[in-house]
Amino acid sequence: PRGTFAAAHRLWCGEEKDRMPRWHLPSALAGGAVGGTVCYLVRTSSGQGQGLGQGQSTRSTQTARRQAHRRRDDESMPVTGARSPSALEKLEAFGLPTGERMTRMDGFVSCVDGRTRTPKWVHERLTKDSVRGEGSRGKTQWEEESGAPAHLRARLSHYRYSGYDRGHMAPAMNHKGSQEAMSDTFTLANCAPQVGEGFNRDWWARLEWFVRGLALRKEHAAVHVVTGPLYLPTRQGAGERWRASHDFL
Repeated sequence: PRGTFAAAHRLWCGEEKDRMPRWHLPSALAGGAVGGTVCYLVRTSSGQGQGLGQGQSTRSTQTARRQAHRRRDDESMPVTGARSPSALEKLEAFGLPTGERMTRMDGFVSCVDGRTRTPKWVHERLTKDSVRGEGSRGKTQWEEESGAPAHLRARLSHYRYSGYDRGHMAPAMNHKGSQEAMSDTFTLANCAPQVGEGFNRDWWARLEWFVRGLALRKEHAAVHVVTGPLYLPTRQGAGERWRASHDFL
């Protein structure tokens, strides 16, 4: 949704005005879903700035680092339009229902849908510094989002023997600027089930490589990327009615 993307965009863009929506690159996902990637290119003239992949934290473990970020994740979404604060307080006396959870890292923001336990979207900002560096996949491991309620978060066991890869939405190789930045991408809040052979390790990998190349072009100071799964219907059964039918882990 336009408003949701705009909120995520403001988290990082600030007053950057010289940005151009240039790319919309959909590719097929498991079970008929589609993974879409949207890139926003920022001209060099707007200033280089600091890559979000360059984490400033010196925490020694992924878990400690993520817990520090999660302190902001429980903040309520802004609500507008209430005529008086007292009326809003009464409505919120027992909390408000929500199916989304925001996970913020230095290199990306993820909006996780509690219904599917996968991201609705992941927004990352790439620079020449964030896609090049000493970050190594060999020093990382996948972790669950322990800050989310147990029944609303993906588990490592869900992927075990499922036949699906743990597919990055914000790719690890986009955040090589530091080991901490790369390790941040190995959270299930940044993951969706993907067919491995022929897709995650092939066509999706080619798409990731292409997007990284955009960040390395001299005319681009930064590239903003929004990626997420789309659960699209297909024609099924008698009369070929449109139906949405997808595997859930």
